[in-house]
Amino acid sequence: MTALQKRCVLPFRHHGHRVKLDMQFQKPWKFHNNQVSSLMTDLESIARATADAVAYKYHSALSLFNKLPKHFRLTSYVLCKVARVCFETQRYTAALKEFKELVKRDPYCVEEMATYSSCLWHLNDVTALSCLAHHLNAFAPNRPETLCAAGNSANLGRDSDEAIRFFQSAVKADELFPYGHFLLGSEFSALQQFGKSEDCFRKALAACPRHYNAL
Repeated sequence: MTALQKRCVLPFRHHGHRVKLDMQFQKPWKFHNNQVSSLMTDLESIARATADAVAYKYHSALSLFNKLPKHFRLTSYVLCKVARVCFETQRYTAALKEFKELVKRDPYCVEEMATYSSCLWHLNDVTALSCLAHHLNAFAPNRPETLCAAGNSANLGRDSDEAIRFFQSAVKADELFPYGHFLLGSEFSALQQFGKSEDCFRKALAACPRHYNAL
């Protein structure tokens, strides 16, 4: 064992058997002051951009996100936020680019996949939306985001009954998922079932009072 390495043998039980876990520790990374300062500046920018997005200051948020260095700009978190900002400002082609990069870098990401499916719905991309729904179903079949993607795909295929079943399953999977209630309400509204749609929109607002689409 060198001076730079230490080993620690930790006993634990696995299926009732005592096992020794051999762990090797290195000395912690050393950062220079300028590196720490740069890191803190980038993290502050991410925090400010996120706050701006929440406050609907989309132009400011997007500007801050796009000024980040590449190793932060291409993280799943930032890609999700940028894609959502582009979607909320109806820049669907730009949002699509961010979502594609997100899935490429983090294929098991579920966050904002319901929004991704709505982006494809707005772009009328039947094939890509169907592929997204199948992709999500392969590893997260019971997540509301997956069920919303399937519902959007059914809607784009002109199958309202199937879309309603998927959206109902989404809100059953997570009653506090506001976008599921909103999509279900939109489906009922398109069918001129306004009593049911208003009930869904109220539930969306109850789950998230900031969900302005349901207003």
